[in-house]
Amino acid sequence: MMRDLGYDWRWVDKYAPNLLARGFEYQFEKCELVTAFELFEHFVEPGKEIEELFKVSENILFSTLLYDKEMCYKQFSEWWYYSPIAGQHVAFYSEKTCKYIAANYKVYYYHLDNDLHLFTKKNLSNRFIKFFFDKHFRWALQSYFYRKNLKNGKSLVDMEKMITLLKI
Repeated sequence: MMRDLGYDWRWVDKYAPNLLARGFEYQFEKCELVTAFELFEHFVEPGKEIEELFKVSENILFSTLLYDKEMCYKQFSEWWYYSPIAGQHVAFYSEKTCKYIAANYKVYYYHLDNDLHLFTKKNLSNRFIKFFFDKHFRWALQSYFYRKNLKNGKSLVDMEKMITLLKI
């Protein structure tokens, strides 16, 4: 989807085969932004895994639910996200944990929206974050970039590359 909008996004996943982005694999070069959606809670060794992400970029946009004592669950085991039966969520974070990680890597931490978070070297104002994540502004911004990048998208170029690679 991001390539359709003209962004040169790449794929990487240590645990799953590349079924949808063949030819656009990440080649382990530095990049402007790492996105990690629903990934942090699967880290067996969070310190090492997060350190690897910071080697790639000083900007990490990620999603995960935070666990805090103020939640309505009396016991951690009652939290639906914990899910010990599935055994897939093995690392959990609180806002305090995220701030600790940010301090450790000398970056800022921003809790953007529900389960969306950002580590970055950029010092963003709270006013900017509140404005940028306003649902009406996001809709207008997405509409603008969709129209702007529709003609600059990578879909046709990607298709031509795949045809060449597959020799169709």
